[in-house]
Order: sequence, then structure tokens, then C-alpha cells
Amino acid sequence: MIPGATVCAADKSLIWREKLLKLIRTVYNDYPLCKILGTCFGIQIVAEALDGKCERMREPIRGSSKLNIKQEFWE
Repeated sequence: MIPGATVCAADKSLIWREKLLKLIRTVYNDYPLCKILGTCFGIQIVAEALDGKCERMREPIRGSSKLNIKQEFWE
């Protein structure tokens, strides 16, 4: 699980960003049975690691949402 943070995944000035991207790619490619779950910042950095794109929003959206994880995720 990669949780939320106060930073944006698109911020290339983060000194630890490249190490985290590499870790996510390694887990995704080398450990296919390992599930990756990201929330907020977490899903942004997972998207960036897997060739997606994130951009900083003009106004951040904060709050909570209900998350339903299907059984297939755990299988």
C-alpha cells in the first residue's frame, strides 16, 4: 500500500521519487502476485511508474470516499 502524501507525484524535484518509481516497477514486473494499492498520492505515483501521467491540480480536492475492493483483488 502506498498512501497519500502532501506532495504531487509529478513533482520531479522530490529526491526520493526515482527510487520509489523504480521500486514500484520492480514489484510490478518481478512479483506479479504482489498487489499494489495506492491512495491519493499512491495511485498517482503508481500511474507515473507504469507510464501514466499526473499533473498538479489548480485546486486540490480533499475529503474521504468509500473504497470497495473486489474479491478478485485478493486472489
